[in-house]
Amino acid sequence: VLYRQASVLGNEEAQERFGSALAYGIGTKKDLVLGYAWLNLAASSQRHSAIEARDALEGLLTREEIEEAQVLSSAWKAGEDIVRPRPKTAMAFSPDEQGLSLAQTGTAFFVTTAGHAVTNFHVVRGCAALRWRGNASLVRVTSTDETSDLALLQLDMATPKHASISRRHGQVRQGDSVVVFGFPLDGVLSPGGNFTVGVISALSGLGNNSGQIQITAAIQSGSSGSPVMDMKGDVVGIVVQKLNDERLLDLTGEVSQNVNFAISGQTLTSFLIANGVSSRRFFPRLFDRKPADIADQAREWTGIVECWR
Repeated sequence: VLYRQASVLGNEEAQERFGSALAYGIGTKKDLVLGYAWLNLAASSQRHSAIEARDALEGLLTREEIEEAQVLSSAWKAGEDIVRPRPKTAMAFSPDEQGLSLAQTGTAFFVTTAGHAVTNFHVVRGCAALRWRGNASLVRVTSTDETSDLALLQLDMATPKHASISRRHGQVRQGDSVVVFGFPLDGVLSPGGNFTVGVISALSGLGNNSGQIQITAAIQSGSSGSPVMDMKGDVVGIVVQKLNDERLLDLTGEVSQNVNFAISGQTLTSFLIANGVSSRRFFPRLFDRKPADIADQAREWTGIVECWR
């Protein structure tokens, strides 16, 4: 409270301390944008520690969030608090009124606390409207990459939990254990999600696609967009497809056994960076975790995205 009061009055040291407290949720509710804004004010007086603290947050914020923070700090006047305006309430989604029906579902997962989520492009392709299961507002598609089969979504909701994308792309090895959490066969399997275990069986995908990896973890219809995680719980890929059994049977006379593919973590990271999104953890995880703990974690930031036509 004292730091906040002193910050409002223009004390630069207090602004730096209060900004850091907001950024990391120390003694107050965490808000990276407000934290950046106060640190930006403190940094304007060339306080080196404030500049370093502000710059350290840039990898945790999107371009839009940084711009918002800069606007807030530039508009500040001594004696005034910095307050973020409430987001506009999204229009409730009523498929009956729009004459739409549910066409398909896929899995998606949050990658920031600002409501950014990712899934496959083929999950959202041709949809008249998208909805996040359990949330009444519409989902917006902000960017797509048809070649990589990725889509970036924006939800009008706070997301305190989000996935951590692995930084260890060059250390992913053939034979590494992986787990998948998603929502396959909607209406048939558990609505609480499905967790499967496997290994990375190849470091390239179908047709030697270097932007994919091959995994043995079981997937089904609706698994598209599911996070593939290493045993630290960090995302190393995103489920994209399984080998078509009927087509393979026609071509070779054999049925595939756990031949599934995921977009690589490197491809996903490049897509997010290109769109100004960062989901890195400030401190990388060092130790493996129990599969049950990873499932509990993934359940908090993974959900079903509905395609309505």
